[in-house]
This record gives sequence, structure tokens and C-alpha cells, in this order.
Amino acid sequence: MNRQTYGDIVLTTRVRLARNIEGVPYAMKMSEENDKKVLGLVKNAVNGCCGTASDMKVCDMRDIPPNLAISMAETYLISPEFAASKRARAVLVNADESISVMINEEDHIRLQVLGSGLCFESCLETAMELDQMISERVKYDFDQNLGYLTHCPTNLGTAMRASAMLHLPATTENGRMSAIINAAGKVGIAIRGMHGEGTRADGALYQISNSFSIGQDEREIIIRLCGTVEQIIEAERKARNAMGLADMTGLRDRALRAYGILTSCARISYGEAVGLLSDLRLGASMDVFDEADYNAMNRLVKKIQPYSICVWKGQTLEAEQRDEARAELMGTLVPGMVRVSR
Repeated sequence: MNRQTYGDIVLTTRVRLARNIEGVPYAMKMSEENDKKVLGLVKNAVNGCCGTASDMKVCDMRDIPPNLAISMAETYLISPEFAASKRARAVLVNADESISVMINEEDHIRLQVLGSGLCFESCLETAMELDQMISERVKYDFDQNLGYLTHCPTNLGTAMRASAMLHLPATTENGRMSAIINAAGKVGIAIRGMHGEGTRADGALYQISNSFSIGQDEREIIIRLCGTVEQIIEAERKARNAMGLADMTGLRDRALRAYGILTSCARISYGEAVGLLSDLRLGASMDVFDEADYNAMNRLVKKIQPYSICVWKGQTLEAEQRDEARAELMGTLVPGMVRVSR
């Protein structure tokens, strides 16, 4: 199967590494002095890096307004826990927001790399390159038997979490997701909602990730995870083909109705918007539209979330105002994402 064709199903890939600094207490026992010490050490380490890390800027989270902090979590730059924390903490972000380094999250360092489509290998390469640069300037807490020592025991070993965000509407609708989730769990792969553990699969978006990081090296974990992702993609393709054979006219009608609402509505909730974007994306993959820009759709999924839409408007908005702003954004951007045959 040609991975270049995965863009219709795979939104993004992420590789995250957790690290702690030797000789510094872990999160539950850290004082404010420890927090500040770690901030200084990691900032200096990253500032001394070159290449992929040379353009990273520092965002002190105590200076970030709450709406913006939550928006950063919605778009995966930081975790929700990090956004809500009151500790001295910072995030370093590169220019295109494909790399971020959280300082003083659950672990001293949470380094992550985001990529578009299915690109585990390139994300891992970038993450390990930056990790190596930082490790030359600060000493990590490492055990020969347990690997990298982390706040949570499930992160021991490589302390790596790799994940892919998949759009699986056909598999969701044919009732096969439960069986896929159970089968994946048996081989150490977790399938969750779009924002991870405990979240819903809004718009049929699922996060597929490794459950454990001990007992294998990084590339072995990536190979296993990628194999599972490709099997799920194959199942989704078969389910989409079955949908088309059963009622292609109905599928076309569904996608065109989604386009019509998204481009002409005056007010739309996040739940309805992400559901209609799912229908639009599904229709695009089934050639309902002449052209489709999946990367633009991926970006829009992030922008329409409750706090991200406030950031787009540059002001705090009440619920109805968010729905109106979301409709405005949809009307502006969706027409450029697909080309409708006339």
C-alpha cells in the first residue's frame, strides 16, 4: 500500500519523548526552586541547539492568558494538564509549531514532534536528533535495566509515546470499532478519542498509540504501531468501499449537504461542525468532489475548537458568539478545500 495515499485517513503523526534530569526531584516533590532550576537548564540546553531547534521560541506559561493556553492544548502543542498547572513552567515551540518542548509537565521534559499524514519515521528522527542535542547539555535520569526513569511507570524504557490521528467514519458506522479496539489492546496498542484517554471520538477521529514503552527500542515500537495503523487503514478502506457500493447516491448527498451547511450557515456548534467536516472528508475520499485539500481540513479541525475559535477572533466569546465565529470561519475556508462539480 502506498503511504502517499494515506492523507485521506491519517491526519497527523506524533512522537513524544519524556525525560527527567538526574539529581532533581520529580513532579510530586518538586519545589518552586526546583521548577525554576529545571526551566533554566532546559532553556539553556535548547538555546544551544542548532538545526531543527534553532528557531524555537520560549513561552512562559504564567504569561499566557487562560484562553490561549487551552487553545494550545486543543491544537496539541501542550497537554491539558500543562495548560491548567500553576507551576513555573514553559513551552518551547518552533516556527511552524511542528516541535514543542514542555518544561515541568508531569516529567521535567516532554519533547514532541508533529507531522502531517503517516510519518512516524521522520517524526522519530527529528525527535531523537533534538533529544540527543539536549542530552549533551543536561544529564538524563537513566537506569541500565529500566531505561529512562519517568514519573509514571508506564513510560519507563524508551519513555516514548507515538501516535497517529485517524479518520474512521466507515468503520465507526459499521460497528467494527469495538472489535478493532479490543484486538489492538491485546498487542499493546491503545485507541482513544481525538484528545487521548477519556475523550470522545468527535468526527470519527481516533488517536492510535503504543500503550507501553519498555521492552523494545524506539524503532521496534514504531514498526509495531505502524503495522497496526496500516491494518486499520485497510479495514477503513474496505468499509468505505462497501458504503459506496451500498448507496453511493446517499453518500454523495450527505457530503454535498455538509458542504452546503458549512459554507452558508450563520451559527454552528463545535459538535455539528466536526461531524459535518467528517462527512465532507469522507465524501472527498470517495470522489464526490473534484479536488480536496486534506491538509487544510486538518488545520480547520484544530481552529474550530471552543477556545481556538476565540483565539482566531482575538477575544473572549460566549457560547453563541463562538458558534457564529465558527460559522464565519467555515464560510471563509471550506470553499477553498474542495471543488464541487456543477
